[in-house]
Amino acid sequence: MKSVIVPTDFSDTAKKALVFASTVAQNLNLDLVLLHVFNLTGSLPYESPSQIEQEIYEAQKASDKQLAILKNQCLAEFKNEVKLLSIYGVISEVIEQVSEQVKADFIVMGTRGAKDIWSNIMGSNTYQVVKNSICPVFVIPDTADIQDMKNIIYASDYTNNEVKIVRNIVDIADRFKAKTNILHIHDVEEPNLADDETLGDWLLTFFENENIESHITLGSNAIEGIENYLQKNQGDLLVLAMKDRAFFDNLFHTSVTKHFIQDFNMPLLVLPK
Repeated sequence: MKSVIVPTDFSDTAKKALVFASTVAQNLNLDLVLLHVFNLTGSLPYESPSQIEQEIYEAQKASDKQLAILKNQCLAEFKNEVKLLSIYGVISEVIEQVSEQVKADFIVMGTRGAKDIWSNIMGSNTYQVVKNSICPVFVIPDTADIQDMKNIIYASDYTNNEVKIVRNIVDIADRFKAKTNILHIHDVEEPNLADDETLGDWLLTFFENENIESHITLGSNAIEGIENYLQKNQGDLLVLAMKDRAFFDNLFHTSVTKHFIQDFNMPLLVLPK
């Protein structure tokens, strides 16, 4: 059975992400993997291996208990299978390992944004998972409205595998009875707007019987263009597509994706590209 991984630290932010994840899993007929990654914050360097092993055992027992409580609280009406995992380690590394082991379809993570030190740590964990994940990652800010998805917005750069990416988005949108909006940000310094319009129209020819539209907005950069569009148009989910890892650290993808992970109030889906 295909699955969604939901990392949790048992906070309200993580619970909100779990509620969102359960809706996604229900609509896409996926199982849930509820994951808590723990560490030994109070351990001393001179403790013996047997003492540390005992502490890990006790911490895992406590984690297992909390996961069972969380499952009963938040997933009482969830129909598919829920697997509970408590693992000792580094958050981003464990999530990556588990996603590969279970061949996850999605990861769903909550984030507190960037308002204080702890929030920055959580935002960093989320960012690292997004950066390294081989599967799509939903990022759910604690301030997000997780209402029914009616309008999905995909910020497209019109390069590399766009038909495949849009097909994946449309398939998700269909399950939610949502509309797919392809948004391209045209640089205000570039004169050839007609070329972008032609590319948008060409892309739509692959989806003639789908609920989909193409839009172009002007902006001096991608963040400005997306935010300008969202000020005037309803959106329930923003989708960004990553380049392969070799391109990840260039200015566009680093600044845009990190901005929307840390400073945004709408659910975000980041797809490998």
